[in-house]
Amino acid sequence: MQRFQNETVLIVFMICLDVTTSLIKPGRRVCPISRASSQVVPSPQTYIRPFIIPCNGDKCGNSSRVVYKTAVRTVFYRQVVHDAVRKCCPGWTNFEPNDELCMKPVCKSECLNGGSCRGPDYCACPQNFTGPLCELDVNECDTGNHKCQQLCNNTIGGYSCSCYDGFRPTNDRECE
Repeated sequence: MQRFQNETVLIVFMICLDVTTSLIKPGRRVCPISRASSQVVPSPQTYIRPFIIPCNGDKCGNSSRVVYKTAVRTVFYRQVVHDAVRKCCPGWTNFEPNDELCMKPVCKSECLNGGSCRGPDYCACPQNFTGPLCELDVNECDTGNHKCQQLCNNTIGGYSCSCYDGFRPTNDRECE
């Protein structure tokens, strides 16, 4: 009969890590997030193992006897490890997937009419548009923010000037 002094029990766990979170450096717009992961840890374990030994005519006759010996085996157990990973804070992201910083603001809806996302859900609008998404045309004629001598006609993204009946335009904004 064979004797085994060491036995190995192997349990394999796969741990998947989000590689992009580990590349982000600490700093502005970076939020630490607590994460629990598991690691497989080997551990020696002693146990009492029975061995059957034939007597071969000694004190126990022609039968066999059982001898108990201490043996060691390696067991693997799963250990939960808590660590902090870094991710971009809500409203921010990377310019490129492997960037180390979170400098690109995120607008849930697209900024319109040439507006640009300048902060989380904040659109910076060009001069003639307003609204959360730059979706509203500024009426320069109503606000008095125009240079027309007589009549102001609002257009999308701007305005045009015209003259009263009997007058004619001399240039873009004046009448005679």
